Amino acid sequence: MESPLLLIFEPNEEVRSAFQVAMAEITDSQWRVYEADSLDSALQALRDSTPNVVVSHSFTTEGGAEFLALAKQLQPEAVRVLFTEDFHDEVMTDSIAAVHLVMPQPLSCETLADIVTRAQTMQRLKLNDSLRSSLGRIDALPLLPSSYLQLCRVLDDPDASLSQVARLVEQDPALLAKVLHIANSAFFGFSSPVDSAFDAALRLGIDLLKSLVLVLGVYAGRRGLSAADQQRLANNAFLVADRAAELSRYLGRDRKQTERAYIAGLLHNVGEILGGILEVQDSRSTADEFDLSQGDYSVAGGYLLSLWGFPAAVVDAVCFSNQPQNMPQPNELCTILYVAQLAVSCQQNQVDPLLSLDKPLVAAHGIDVQVVAWLKDACS
Repeated sequence: MESPLLLIFEPNEEVRSAFQVAMAEITDSQWRVYEADSLDSALQALRDSTPNVVVSHSFTTEGGAEFLALAKQLQPEAVRVLFTEDFHDEVMTDSIAAVHLVMPQPLSCETLADIVTRAQTMQRLKLNDSLRSSLGRIDALPLLPSSYLQLCRVLDDPDASLSQVARLVEQDPALLAKVLHIANSAFFGFSSPVDSAFDAALRLGIDLLKSLVLVLGVYAGRRGLSAADQQRLANNAFLVADRAAELSRYLGRDRKQTERAYIAGLLHNVGEILGGILEVQDSRSTADEFDLSQGDYSVAGGYLLSLWGFPAAVVDAVCFSNQPQNMPQPNELCTILYVAQLAVSCQQNQVDPLLSLDKPLVAAHGIDVQVVAWLKDACS
């Protein structure tokens, strides 16, 4: 198998040198790097090769827009990245249809390593060719909510204080209410209540807090989703998250495992955002090419979470939550998420979940007896 390729279009020699240094520090011989110093050579490389990642430092000048637009057309599976110091509205609006990620300058090894990791996670996803191509050509991938990006910037600052995080949470009443609710949830094993954003943030930790902010902001105003669908998806996300955390704790898993189960539950249906965008963007061809099954929505969710930089364990759990028997290797997090979804669905439809439970799947993890007992109690 040919080693993965990073294609960089950058006329500025100094910036190209920075890329060379960064790539030398973060990758081994498995990655190839092709640097194009002119638009003609960059466009020719797009036609002659199959890059896994394409990068441009320039969008508004020197042909960057043309390069990224053609990359989207010819290499839809590649992760398209724009590095820029200019984050004003015009640049963001113009670039969003052409790229997956807009990353800040100056370039750092950590940022480039993060992009490579995301690309590697995406390449592992088992998308059929039609779905992968269609996702790569989406005109405007969902942006991470501004509240999430703002929180990430604070949390990534080594000098930031928990008081700053708490102030951000307090600015959004809906977020504050949900954070306090989760911080006082029994399934995380907390015995004493908290009533402040500061104490709740201290109790929940960074990963869970970021996921809560993301989910509360990600459905709002999404093209292709009605207000009713947005509310339905958000409600379902929290229901499944609650059940996943309950089951994890019932199985005796530790706080970190239970937290991860909750996060996977929060994110399990995020792929339906992309499904709605696909249907609106090209209803004539997309609908004819393939039918978006529940499994496709799950894998599309994994695609989006990969771009957003979520851990591979969460990406895998979301991808296979509707078809866990297809996991390459047994994955208890995915199985817990599958059972949690089953519990929510059967309770809403008032049917016996044991009639649909994949018993060999849960038996493979040695948790079949506990799962059956939990489902009987959860759905009674």
